[in-house]
Amino acid sequence: MATMAAGPDREKALDLALAQIDKQFGKGSVMRLGERPVIQTAVIQTSSIALDVALGVGGLPRGRVVEIYGPESSGKCLTADTHLWTDMGLETVEELFARCGQPTSCTSRVTDIRELGVRMVNERGELEPVAALTHNNRKPVIKLRLRSGRTVTATKNHPLRVVTERGFIAWRTVGSIRPGDYLVSATFGASEAAHGEGLSEDEAVLLGYLVAEGSLGHQHSVRFANWDPEVSGEYSRLMEQTFGVDVRNYDNKEFVVSGGAFRKRLSEEYGLDYVTAHGKSVPYRVRTAGDKAQRAFLSALFEGDGWIDESSTIGLGTASEQLAREVQLLLYGLNIPNTISAKWNEKYQRDHWTVTVNPSVAHRFVNEVGFRSARRRAQVERCFRVSTRDAQFENIPHLKGLIQDLRDDCGGDRAFDRAAGDLFRADADLACSRSRLMKIVEWADQRADRLSASGQAILAHLGHLSTSAYTYEKVVEAIDAGTQPTFDVMLPGTHSFLANGVLSHNTTVALHAVANAQRAGGIAAFIDAEHALDPEYAKALGVDTDALLVSQPDTGEQALEITDMLVRSGALDIIVIDSVAALVPRAEIEGEMGDSHVGLQARLMSQALRKITGVLNNTGTTAIFINQLREKIGVMFGCMSYSTRVTLADGTQEKIGKIVNQRMDVEVLSYDPETDRVEPKRIVNWFNNGPAEQFLQFTVAKSGGNGRAQFAATANHLIRTPGGWREAGEVIAGDRVMLAEARRLSEQQWQVVLGSLMGDGALSPNRRDRSGVRFRLGHGAQQVDYLDWKVSLLGNLSHSRRTDSRGAAFVDFTPLPELDELRRAVYLGDGKKHLSWDYLKALTPLALAVWYMDDGCFTVRSKGVQERTAGGSGRIEICVEAMAEGSRDRLVEHLRDAYGMDVKLVSRGARQTASIIFTTESSARFQELVAPYVPAAMESKLLPRFRGRYAVEPQFVPEELTPVPARVIDVRVKPKTRSMNRFDIEVEGNHNYFVDGVMVHNSPETTTGGRALKFYASVRLDVRRIESLKDGTDVVGNRTRVKVVKNKVAAPFKQAEFDIMYGKGISREGSLIDVGVEQAIIRKSGAWYTYDGDQLGQGKEKAREFLRENPDVAAEIEKKILEKLGVGVGAGDAAGGPELPPVDF
Repeated sequence: MATMAAGPDREKALDLALAQIDKQFGKGSVMRLGERPVIQTAVIQTSSIALDVALGVGGLPRGRVVEIYGPESSGKCLTADTHLWTDMGLETVEELFARCGQPTSCTSRVTDIRELGVRMVNERGELEPVAALTHNNRKPVIKLRLRSGRTVTATKNHPLRVVTERGFIAWRTVGSIRPGDYLVSATFGASEAAHGEGLSEDEAVLLGYLVAEGSLGHQHSVRFANWDPEVSGEYSRLMEQTFGVDVRNYDNKEFVVSGGAFRKRLSEEYGLDYVTAHGKSVPYRVRTAGDKAQRAFLSALFEGDGWIDESSTIGLGTASEQLAREVQLLLYGLNIPNTISAKWNEKYQRDHWTVTVNPSVAHRFVNEVGFRSARRRAQVERCFRVSTRDAQFENIPHLKGLIQDLRDDCGGDRAFDRAAGDLFRADADLACSRSRLMKIVEWADQRADRLSASGQAILAHLGHLSTSAYTYEKVVEAIDAGTQPTFDVMLPGTHSFLANGVLSHNTTVALHAVANAQRAGGIAAFIDAEHALDPEYAKALGVDTDALLVSQPDTGEQALEITDMLVRSGALDIIVIDSVAALVPRAEIEGEMGDSHVGLQARLMSQALRKITGVLNNTGTTAIFINQLREKIGVMFGCMSYSTRVTLADGTQEKIGKIVNQRMDVEVLSYDPETDRVEPKRIVNWFNNGPAEQFLQFTVAKSGGNGRAQFAATANHLIRTPGGWREAGEVIAGDRVMLAEARRLSEQQWQVVLGSLMGDGALSPNRRDRSGVRFRLGHGAQQVDYLDWKVSLLGNLSHSRRTDSRGAAFVDFTPLPELDELRRAVYLGDGKKHLSWDYLKALTPLALAVWYMDDGCFTVRSKGVQERTAGGSGRIEICVEAMAEGSRDRLVEHLRDAYGMDVKLVSRGARQTASIIFTTESSARFQELVAPYVPAAMESKLLPRFRGRYAVEPQFVPEELTPVPARVIDVRVKPKTRSMNRFDIEVEGNHNYFVDGVMVHNSPETTTGGRALKFYASVRLDVRRIESLKDGTDVVGNRTRVKVVKNKVAAPFKQAEFDIMYGKGISREGSLIDVGVEQAIIRKSGAWYTYDGDQLGQGKEKAREFLRENPDVAAEIEKKILEKLGVGVGAGDAAGGPELPPVDF
């Protein structure tokens, strides 16, 4: 054995070895961890300070290969005190990180937390899984203060939702937001996030009282002061019942519980810290206890420190800024917008804070939170008045232009002007209230068939704004908040969450690097192997898309050869290859079907990188390879366990493992979204993808059999939900999935159900945790014949019947899964029936007749008046006590607007029972409307002249399957079995099938021909129908959008919209009109189209007909369009050429 060199000789030998390594492999190939070697290199910044710092050289190094791989990273940067609505409730960033075992330290790292199952409320009001937490080091931050007093502190590149000057909702970075801009906030979160740990309402009330009027600074006692005997009595009783402690009463003013151990328990278990008044806050246990406990806490808090004045303003005073801000966020989460403000208190030499609920939303506070004592309720009775004004923060700014465009698109009228009011005042930019916007949207909905494609888009946007639970608050201040530690959460679905109630989003890295390189005067290239570059998104990030070099290669070899040639030119600063997964080797594309190509792509990448790396270093070009994290080979697509039962075309079931192993040539049930029908489809491919690590076992409520549907799938298998396709791993117990159930009700029967629900009918959930809903009817002894009539209209449904001792009859129908969504929409848990606008608009005269016969009465006028009135007269009164207050108001408005009825809402009797009263004239008109649907048994509710008009025949439809939402009862990891292989099938056309009734997908949307066609094609067109074209009520064609997703002969990514007319192919005239208007060659005013002073017609169909009949005018317009666009006019085009045959899609 050789002896080791001693002392200096060892160091010398090591230095010599390091020098040889540096010479052969490059300086810095081996370095000590304690060293900070200075390798001088040019860089391209990434727009993320933390990432630049983490890279060690200030950015992405030039002349090197960079690989970016998923999951998609988030560029959000928030401070640790930002409040978020999570699956536990209202938590700060610091509290969320601590729950996940991550301290909010000043460092840079990304932590995958998917296994923890943490979820957050996103901008849609849904709980969405969190994939990762990020520490982003210290960064300069900006604090935005809103008119409500709320603040948001974030980095300059953090995107928030704003209302643009044109009235659209868009993302804008904090650094570009200025005072006067409007941020979009959510008025939800509390109910959506109500999954925290249990806290009883009694405990919450006690905590509310102690935070309001307790002295929390004492070490050995808990003190509470209140002079109201009802409040102090409730406090003492709850203390004794909940904690079993004695409460000492001092002159009915102060109430004391002695003992250091009890005070310590309140601190450790409930978060009541040892603080004075200005240090109080909402305890963490309350913020994470669910919305019911939060309501109880707030009611006690406002009981102690709150007030209501004669203007119906409700407020809360406190010395603590933190308490005021947390109360504000809790109220926002309960749909109660409010403001906070501070006023200097000279006596205590500090600010005193006030939370104020405006009179316009005071009714929400009274309904959602309220006060507890009789004294406070008396104040509410004396001072509270329901405001007729809309909540100021819910008024939507900058909509004047869009509403004007909507009016011009289809032509306004007096009804529109009444709805718009003073919105178009030239001397002011007025915000539009939500109620006014609803009227405008309703007006436009009735004229939707006259709207152009752009008009339809505006209408859809305004409709979304009119129903969104958002506020729009002006930014009043943007200040530099210095440098602070910043943090990030990554939601891989919507990439959105609520930061202090404000809608927030995240960004990406690769395109930012491209934009920064271009800003520095460099040249950038993008190898788009995915065919997925979004130029609009890139432009929004600052990329100069006109100067960006883009290549869409056919094969992986071609992509890498193009990359090599561009890099060798020495002209590029940065090149992005998107993505490694799409670099398909030529041998795989050109090979025979069934050939094995295992590892071929890996070898291709290995060879290419060896070739490119040296050239990158010599030319100073940065190469970014975008990649994705993949499962192990064979786990790319979701699969089912062997025993999962597939529903066949004849309704029987077969195990998917048997279907695959025997390659059974059978048809399965599949859903066609175009026809909205479940139909037989043939299996065209069978897959056995080898063993799986685990399967998720799902149990779903259904109506038949044992009331359970069960299947087992891998976590990445797609399952259909009411909101679209979701991976199995994202679905949890309580979510809903689409389940094939029998549809039995005809349209006539639906109207009987809708009308009965407004009256004496009811929907009862299945008590055995199944998806079926029972429709129940009950009528007194004098209306048994009427009940029999209803039952006859539902004669194809089995039912049970009973009669009580007084002769009243009750009927229960068999559970119907198709009524489950209706029950969820009507019954919200408050004992009242809630009828939405969609519900009311679905009503026909048959449903109104049933409602009237159920709950209406008809009072005939006096005999003398009857004799003087031809045919008699009287007044209708219909009881609506069972409906919620808002539903009553909507129903009155619907009867007025849809049917022209003169009706009003009144309260009757000592119980103040709500009823709708019709005038004499409207009573007659209503009876004439419903008379054909009133059977002989109920003709007493009609005037004599309307009797005998009954003309209803029962309408039954054949039973057919249809997907309906069904609740997921349980999700768990399936115990391992002997066979853990994964199986899947491919279904022709629809690419979906049903497993024990639950709808699942077998592959993403794709085109036939696989990858070979995609890569060999020179041009690829994505053709989509976007709307139907109507002439009156007849559908005469389709509005079609074509997007060029690949183009080897010209610049790609262009998009066109045109009309395809039935029997005529593409409508050339319709395209001329659209592009002519777009290029200002044809003028559109209201519904009229004008060219060069001549009117083409009112409405697009008339203008199209004019151009068809006048081809010279059409040719002239086309020539001007082509000239303006700078496009050459080919032979046969424009004037004089032969007409080409239409393309019939």
